[in-house]
Amino acid sequence: MGGETIISVLFMNPDKENKSIYEEYKTVSEDLHLEHILKNMINETKNGNLANYFYIPLNDIDEIKYRHEIFMELEEKPSLFEGLRNFSDEMDVVKRELRFSDKIEYKYNKEGWWLEALRKYITAVNKLNLFLSQIEVSSKGLRDFYTYLKEYVESKKFIELKENFEKVRSALEEVVYCLHIDGLKVMVYKYEEEDDKEYEDEIIKTFERFKGVGYKEYDVKIPIRTGMDHVENEIINAVARLYPQHFELLDNLYTSYYQFLDRVIDRFSEEIKFYLDYLDFIKIFKEKGLKFCYPEVTKNKEDLYLYDGFDFALSYEKIRKDEPVIVNDFWVGEKERIIIVTGPNQGGKTTFARMFGQIHYLTKLGVPIPGTKAKIFLCDNIFTHFEREEKVQNLKGKLESDLLELKHILSSATSESLIILNETFSSATMSDAKFLAKNVIQKILDLDCYALYVTFIEELAFMGEKVVSMVATVSKEDPSIKTFKIIRKPADGKAYAILLAEKYGLTYEKLKRRLGA
Repeated sequence: MGGETIISVLFMNPDKENKSIYEEYKTVSEDLHLEHILKNMINETKNGNLANYFYIPLNDIDEIKYRHEIFMELEEKPSLFEGLRNFSDEMDVVKRELRFSDKIEYKYNKEGWWLEALRKYITAVNKLNLFLSQIEVSSKGLRDFYTYLKEYVESKKFIELKENFEKVRSALEEVVYCLHIDGLKVMVYKYEEEDDKEYEDEIIKTFERFKGVGYKEYDVKIPIRTGMDHVENEIINAVARLYPQHFELLDNLYTSYYQFLDRVIDRFSEEIKFYLDYLDFIKIFKEKGLKFCYPEVTKNKEDLYLYDGFDFALSYEKIRKDEPVIVNDFWVGEKERIIIVTGPNQGGKTTFARMFGQIHYLTKLGVPIPGTKAKIFLCDNIFTHFEREEKVQNLKGKLESDLLELKHILSSATSESLIILNETFSSATMSDAKFLAKNVIQKILDLDCYALYVTFIEELAFMGEKVVSMVATVSKEDPSIKTFKIIRKPADGKAYAILLAEKYGLTYEKLKRRLGA
């Protein structure tokens, strides 16, 4: 058992190859700050293995629901969360001691650490089996794993492992020896019920002076060493010669069960961390009043929405600085495909675009997403093109580079894809930028895929019923103050115009005062 069985709490079909898209998503990751999100998670959880799963998005709604079930059960049952966290931590210790054992030079030091890892493994597996037997798990992933675990604990393989371990443990408990140290000479011999009375009296007499009120503390921190030195190694080798049968049992156990970790249980101890660590990470945001939800995921072109979403990467930095986090909504109707975002510079448009992309990517990971309620389209791929600094070594002009990148995106995207564009053609003249942008939007409309386009060209928001206009707003009382709220309304240029007028002292009030003077 366990040799051919593959059970995963992350993938419904673990037999198929689940490949990382990190290499092909480098640009997307940079544009959407996905790498920032991952680094923040690793920083908080100290689990670098999260990277193994963060760039393996799902493309199947049932698989996403599979993960949602496990996440929801862990949130609803704190005791289950803690029990699985304890098991995962215990397995980390087991694997750490096994790695250490492999690096040790001396034989019995190596086998001793291996034996301790085996003891902790048996204890952890038995404890988890008992724990899960007392909690009724409901999610399919955890149910399937518990079924496997129960069968494994009751299997002949595991029972024999426990029995052989107990034989060795009992045998080694019988090993008792004495050391006689005379200068550099060390004698090792069996303990023969020797009289310790004379040593006891001498020790008591020696330490008598430390009794009483005026004693001085002599506590010394002794460094903890995990490996033997050559003297200790010679001593244990001598003990092994005194008890050959006992140590032969240890040697045989080590040889027979060197690779004792069950593959399914080992895999579970790693995969479950994805759930535990993600839920631990989002507690930071929840403590500040931010919400997370499980989106309804669809492959149909229908009404889609998100309420109270936020940029996952930026909000982490805001929380660390104790600054407020701005939340935003979006919704698109059944026939709508492209969101055009306009408004003043530094008004939150790029942040909104990143949030939009992050939400779709996190949906593909099957995790709770920022927001109170959401219905998200499961895209097959995400393409991004954000404004970047022009590199001196880039021999092509910026406009040419933009066009080549957009050509690649439009030729690679399908009707199921998501395209996010941010301030393209900023290096072109206004007339050229309008011409090129309108052509790009028409190509996207022909593809019939979803897209979000941040632009300074407001005419793009009026290219038909499939186009939605959203605007970065400013304060009604003081137009120079940006709210960082992006709302659905027709682009009218007023907010930007008022902002410019304020900047250059051309508002009605200021002009009135000047003319009056």
